[in-house]
Amino acid sequence: MEPRIFQYIAMWGKFRKAWLFMGGVSPTNEPMKVGFDVNGDIDMLSGHMVHAHPMPKFLEEIGNRKTIDFWSLNNGGYEPEVINATLHPANGYHLEVGVICVTMNHRLSGRGNDPWAVLRSRDDTEELLFQTMHNLSWNYIGGLNPKWINTIVPRWYWQDAVFVNPEYFIARGLPVPTAIKSAPPTPLEEPDQLSLAQTPSHEDHIIETWDEGYSHEQEAALIVEYISRSKEAATSDETVPKAHRVEEQWLWGAEHAWKDPRHY
Repeated sequence: MEPRIFQYIAMWGKFRKAWLFMGGVSPTNEPMKVGFDVNGDIDMLSGHMVHAHPMPKFLEEIGNRKTIDFWSLNNGGYEPEVINATLHPANGYHLEVGVICVTMNHRLSGRGNDPWAVLRSRDDTEELLFQTMHNLSWNYIGGLNPKWINTIVPRWYWQDAVFVNPEYFIARGLPVPTAIKSAPPTPLEEPDQLSLAQTPSHEDHIIETWDEGYSHEQEAALIVEYISRSKEAATSDETVPKAHRVEEQWLWGAEHAWKDPRHY
């Protein structure tokens, strides 16, 4: 789902085997128009209004599906509202979702009176998201995309949080994931002067001691192996049917000696 036309066209041009919608996800159970500013943040007073529909409606359109194995959610500032509207039992959708990777955005504009559009800090978004997932009995297993920031006390924070639904894995006889690894924060290119003296020791130490699980080479090798096994498992073991040849047929009688090429 991508409401920006140039990014939408770029994805359409890849000709992937996937559904593509030029719009967004509704923060409620009803279709509506959601306003965004030029940076992709919520702004209900913006002149750029995007068509948005509830997530279950999209699943109905593509075959009334009821299961989402992996959901990557980043819609510019109202992610907790979308999750609550989609997965809360009171809404009666009864969707099965396995893993959600959700971006924790702040709202800088705060333009609009709707509860999902008012000004909200990133910390408030994170608190609301974790409370929402806790109420749904989901497990937090870690973060992705760490970002290093220079404040009075330099630190890093996760841009994305990953949650798993234990019932999804138990129903399939799979172990419930408990942790996830992430690549280390990207080194700062131009640290600000306020914390310039603090940055090298803190940042370098964190990056050097970061446990990212597999190295880039190991991860690439595992992905290649997984794709190879998937292709092998998907190979059909049935004999491919072949068209039977037919004997040549003569039209208008043998005296015309004309053959219909469609019968070869």
